[in-house]
Amino acid sequence: MLDVYVNGKFIQMQLDTAADVSVVSEEVAKSIPIITVTPCDSTLIDYNSQKIQIQGLAKVDVSHKSKMYKGLPLTVVKGQRPSLFGLNWIGEIALEIDLDDYNVNKVQNIQPKESLSKLLEKHKTIFEGDQGTVKEVTASLLLKEGANPKFCPPRQIPFTSKPLVEQEIQRLVDNQFFEKVTYSDWGTPIVPVVKPDGSIRLCGDYKVTVNPQLQVAQHPLPKPEDMFATLGNSKFFSKIDLKQAFQQLTMTKESQEICTLCTHLGLFRPKRLPYGIASSPALWQLTMDKMFAELQGTFCFVDDILIAGKNDDEHLDILKSVLRIIEENGLKISKNKCEFAVPYVGYLGCIVDGSGIHKTTEKVKAIKEANMPDNVAELR
Repeated sequence: MLDVYVNGKFIQMQLDTAADVSVVSEEVAKSIPIITVTPCDSTLIDYNSQKIQIQGLAKVDVSHKSKMYKGLPLTVVKGQRPSLFGLNWIGEIALEIDLDDYNVNKVQNIQPKESLSKLLEKHKTIFEGDQGTVKEVTASLLLKEGANPKFCPPRQIPFTSKPLVEQEIQRLVDNQFFEKVTYSDWGTPIVPVVKPDGSIRLCGDYKVTVNPQLQVAQHPLPKPEDMFATLGNSKFFSKIDLKQAFQQLTMTKESQEICTLCTHLGLFRPKRLPYGIASSPALWQLTMDKMFAELQGTFCFVDDILIAGKNDDEHLDILKSVLRIIEENGLKISKNKCEFAVPYVGYLGCIVDGSGIHKTTEKVKAIKEANMPDNVAELR
């Protein structure tokens, strides 16, 4: 950490030779006296190539080791971000900083960008394709003794949603996740759920058909407080999002029939563990726990995997193992929902960083925008 005075305000900043610009959050900027933040059309991207929202740019006077540097540019960003002493300031104050004193390789990101890039490139197949399939594991749903098949007719779908629903059904059929059938003793109406990106997730309203007659699988979901208690003094984090997690697990033929869905296009039998079945979370969590049981610093909660390391080397070693296990077991992940080698991460409604766990009243939102202007700087 560097101790600097910005317009006379003492601030501790992380020295980051991978960041093009020096940065503070809105909250820190508000504490700096006589600061004027003006709008700018620059763009920042973080280590994961995700866009960062900028509040504006300020010119500030910086004092370090009893020397004053006037009019240095400081970028103010929205949200919770560490204060970074970037390359644009290092260039001005280079003669005054002994980089070895600050252990530069361990301040902001786990390794030079090439190390992480090569690791992700090595396992690029886990990001490709529409859906993964867990190898050598097949889910089985068990009914209670005396259970009787129940068939419910399809429900009305809003006219505006029909094209999206039909498109999703066709996608699932084309990818052999759904099988069209003409007869079934079981039939569950679908419930279309609109996801944040505007696409449709097809769920079954199994509470009116299967769930009351199901022997619900019992495997405990980990408690967030138990997982967080084991983080220790971790400083580096990655978060991996498994693509449509439950549907990476195939089912037995008997279980497929139980889960048959009724739609306005006819009957469709899911071949993979569907959303809405009461046993799905436990069956999936059990599968994940078996895969990663022996791996330290790794925590699985349904479709999210958190990786934590006390230093850069430990974190990278754990991440290598996690990606290897994912690839070997046939899983797929959503790269645009992942974060790699960051100093803090949003997880289960909290912010996790090197100083501990910080509760938040709302879920942490990823900063993404569709269009990237040409004048893009990197904040890595």
